[in-house]
Amino acid sequence: MISFWADYFNLFGAGLTVILGCLGLFFPKHVAAMTGLHPVERESLSEFRATFGGIMIVLGVVPIFTGISICFVFTGLVWLGSAFGRLLSLVLDKMSAKVFLSCILESLIAALLLVGHPYSLLKALIF
Repeated sequence: MISFWADYFNLFGAGLTVILGCLGLFFPKHVAAMTGLHPVERESLSEFRATFGGIMIVLGVVPIFTGISICFVFTGLVWLGSAFGRLLSLVLDKMSAKVFLSCILESLIAALLLVGHPYSLLKALIF
């Protein structure tokens, strides 16, 4: 039964990745405001579209369209890496609750992507 729901969790996590990527691609100024980063020059918007947009969209679309477990694992590990970076920032930089909430969101998306078959694959690769 968990396998059935795990597939939906995996797809939901990948879908959230695509949605967040679309925000970065089509609304870079809003993403800049949400992240607290400020584009200094017009060309900076290109960086937001590429990094917060294009990369995130591909990270979400590839697992959805291939359905290959390792693709879900990779995307989940990327989110986990991001959450780890924020956790480190919370400890070393004494960051705000906003960073903590971002860490929780990234951890949840990672969990959605790693549950079920991807977890079994990851476990088999490590052990």
